[in-house]
Amino acid sequence: MIIKKIIDSLFLEVEDTVDAVFNHKENPESIHAFRVKIRQLRSFLYFVKPLINENNYVVMQTKLKNQSSYFSEIREHHVIIDYWKTFCQSRPELISYPNELSKYFDQKLDEIEKKTYESISSALILTNIKSLQSDEIKFEKIASDKNFEKFCTDRIKEIKKKLSKEISSLDIRDDDFIHKTRIKAKKLRYSLNCIKPYINKDYKRLIKLSKKATELLGGVCDSIRMIDLLNSYEKSDYPKELNYQTGLLVGHLIENQTSLIKKANSLDF
Repeated sequence: MIIKKIIDSLFLEVEDTVDAVFNHKENPESIHAFRVKIRQLRSFLYFVKPLINENNYVVMQTKLKNQSSYFSEIREHHVIIDYWKTFCQSRPELISYPNELSKYFDQKLDEIEKKTYESISSALILTNIKSLQSDEIKFEKIASDKNFEKFCTDRIKEIKKKLSKEISSLDIRDDDFIHKTRIKAKKLRYSLNCIKPYINKDYKRLIKLSKKATELLGGVCDSIRMIDLLNSYEKSDYPKELNYQTGLLVGHLIENQTSLIKKANSLDF
């Protein structure tokens, strides 16, 4: 069964990234790779959702999301550190790098990494992942290999229609809607890549569009999350002398959101 074959393969890809998360903690890409593989698996499960028992689907998605969430704070700080460094290096007339804010971010990252890695292990993550192997997925309907392509065509059409409507009506004031639209574009992109070897139809244009939408809205969502992150720091822990540097970053993030939303609005699905 093609669907089971894809799911089994995606589970193995997740497992293959776990050791690097713990053996190469200094490399931000190790956590990113693990989270991407979890996302790919969750995306394909969403794609075949019409075939899966509803309760079973919710349980699977929740448990997979929980594995990824162990590293959410670390990943967020990797992103904000990289973003701040890139901004400073592009505007040396405004601020040099490294600086007080970059040192503060590094300090917060060290604290979060220490707390995270004290609470989990690679053995725990692997045990959790293995317990969710595809044999536990309960299919209510079966898309046989014979009618797999028809199922994919119908499902793609359904998701594309929703995405097309949402992408054209994005509102910078609606963070939740932007996030959900980005997730839908990401799910479509990952799912198309998963089914590509098993279908005859060429979806290169749609893969390219969904990738572009994911990148643009990813930038918006990252900006939103970075501003939330800055606002979440305890006032007693946040030196007042950093306010100028924070202001530079927030101002740039807000400006960036507006530009990215306009580009996303123009995508033609």
